[in-house]
Amino acid sequence: MEHSFVCPSCGGQLEVEGSQPVVKCPYCGNSVPVPEELLRAEAPPASYNDPVSDATKIALAEAQAQAESQDLVTQPMSESDKRWLKIIIVAVVLLVVVPTCIGIFASIFGVIVGVAAPIIAVIVQFFAHR
Repeated sequence: MEHSFVCPSCGGQLEVEGSQPVVKCPYCGNSVPVPEELLRAEAPPASYNDPVSDATKIALAEAQAQAESQDLVTQPMSESDKRWLKIIIVAVVLLVVVPTCIGIFASIFGVIVGVAAPIIAVIVQFFAHR
């Protein structure tokens, strides 16, 4: 039997199939505990032979959902990944930063020459006619 309820984080509709104690929201990725009334509607009657309590099952399911949704950012980088990152950084510097700096310096030099050239021409003409 399938039940549904609303995600408290984003308001998305969550479907509960079977007796899952925790559902992962497909919209925001949040792990949401299934409300007690939905768990009781699906759960078979509790027996004394069951050594694992409902609280333990919920805690285990939450821990598993959290482990599955761990972000890649929290995992350490391998040596190969570090090497590729260095290569990418050097490539960006060589292909973007250096040409940009050269262009800026060339523009500044062009402005200086553009301003200084007429002044130098006037000075040279002044001394050439003397």
